[in-house]
Amino acid sequence: MGKSNGHKGAQRRSAGSFFANLPQDIKSQLRSQSFSEPIAAAVNGKAQGPIVSEAALAEPASKRRKLSENGEVTTLIPTQPEDEAEESCLDGEGPAGMDGKPSWDCTGLVPRYTHHSDMPPNIQKYFYQRNELFSRYATYNILMDETGWFSVTPESIACHIAERCQSDTILDAFCGVGGNAIQFAMTCERVIAIDNDMTRLKLARHNAMQYGVADRIEFICGDYVQFAEAYARRLNQDRIAGRPRHGDEIDVVFLSPPWGGTDYLHLGKNSAATTTDSPIPSSKKGKKREETGLDHLGNSFESPSTSQRTTPKETYGIPNEMPPYPLSALAPVNGQELFALTSRISPNIAFYLPKNTDTQELAALAPDIVDEQGKVVGKEWVEVEEEYVGQQRGWNSLKAITAYYGGIIAEEEG
Repeated sequence: MGKSNGHKGAQRRSAGSFFANLPQDIKSQLRSQSFSEPIAAAVNGKAQGPIVSEAALAEPASKRRKLSENGEVTTLIPTQPEDEAEESCLDGEGPAGMDGKPSWDCTGLVPRYTHHSDMPPNIQKYFYQRNELFSRYATYNILMDETGWFSVTPESIACHIAERCQSDTILDAFCGVGGNAIQFAMTCERVIAIDNDMTRLKLARHNAMQYGVADRIEFICGDYVQFAEAYARRLNQDRIAGRPRHGDEIDVVFLSPPWGGTDYLHLGKNSAATTTDSPIPSSKKGKKREETGLDHLGNSFESPSTSQRTTPKETYGIPNEMPPYPLSALAPVNGQELFALTSRISPNIAFYLPKNTDTQELAALAPDIVDEQGKVVGKEWVEVEEEYVGQQRGWNSLKAITAYYGGIIAEEEG
């Protein structure tokens, strides 16, 4: 898996090249939405607004971040002047289509909420998290559909995962409204973002334009499972025949499949307890479980550390008030099947999951270690990392976990 290095900036591949290089049998499963013309127009200076500058485009993705004086990570793209009103960011000036809007602008496709009372009751609580979801929500025309409001990865978490997954080419298998894809575009040379919903795919492209990184993302409308099956089949055929690859190598796959809606915390109520003799995954780089956080009811808790867990209920690695979330509840297919299929594409997988996921099941997904005689002698490492939001504001809430497999597992400290 290659890392993004400075000398690769001039050689980076433009959006659309991944789809163009795919064999026809895989293309038939997908519809490409590369949007190359409006992006090219924006890059050439014909559009106004939050578009990446030519100077910034000359830098490789891994160099388009810098540390500000206070240590926070920012991006090398234009920002809205502080003294301008929010409305001036939302007027959408640029290359216009039939409706007078820029061709990439999705304003009007979904509502843009400015008050929680305007939202459907089932997602009103997410309005208060809007700046956690997208830090530019208040000053740029960020758009989300109803599913996007409760499924997008908070920006601080997406930024951290992107740093962990830095590579040449990353596949975001369920990109939704683009929260992860945007951050991947800041650390990777190429991002392939797949979603089977055209509305969410358009919103993802729209939001990427607000962050000035759409030139690094290829948006593809299609079913990930069908794509992965066709892609893995072609990889195997090429391997057997000794054929070179087609310029479509994937280094890392990011999986954030649908969890089951806003009631995902209750999906594990009737699941059977897992056995305690399964290998325990590593949590080398994750937050320690003894840190105070909030459970799904908003109550503070202190969970025991991994070394302190002694009962089957505690080995789930989740607050005891919450039932374990089974991988079988994931969509569009069982989580075990999804992981097995993805591992045929790349061994480097980041699996973003509910905070109450059964970690014994995650450990069981790890590849077997086989000795010279072909005997299974153990399991590869799994790194399970807790993802928190609100740390800077003092409420430090556990949002989700990410399980890392393959070459993106962090090195042991010390």
